[in-house]
Amino acid sequence: MSKFLRYWQWAEAAIAVIAFTLVALALIVDVSGRELYALATTLGLKEFARDWLGGTFGAQRFAVHATQVAGMLGFCIVVAVGGHLRPTVVDRLFPERHDRLVNRISDLLSAAICLGLAWICWEFVESTRRNAEISMVFQVQIWPFQLILPYVFLSGGLRYVIFALLPAHRPETTGMAA
Repeated sequence: MSKFLRYWQWAEAAIAVIAFTLVALALIVDVSGRELYALATTLGLKEFARDWLGGTFGAQRFAVHATQVAGMLGFCIVVAVGGHLRPTVVDRLFPERHDRLVNRISDLLSAAICLGLAWICWEFVESTRRNAEISMVFQVQIWPFQLILPYVFLSGGLRYVIFALLPAHRPETTGMAA
């Protein structure tokens, strides 16, 4: 199970890195094109600038979608490494000897919340698909971009279930206590 959880985390992190890299590339190409366009028109190369330079169509919208993917996968990574914020008020309500039980209950509660959110997000994506909503920039349906929403909550929920059932695989909490 440890190996599976490591590969799962690695895959999500790799996709997030690729998404952030695509964001950077799209914005670099877009900004560079606009800056070169301005330079070329300043130098009197208006026809060249008009035909060959300028911002890249859809680059900013693409960057927004890629940022959404990378940012949402950050949720999965934080759950995987135990880096989430958590209230510590419950820690003081029970003696330390009950920590394992409290952790299991909190993992099951977190799993229920995440799985419920996954279901709600799935319904949202499904309604977008049924309504055939399209991206105004790319003229494609937007529901494939939205699939990241139910995925991240399903991923988090399944991890919490694993942590509750197999506490040896639960990461140490490294996040800030509130």
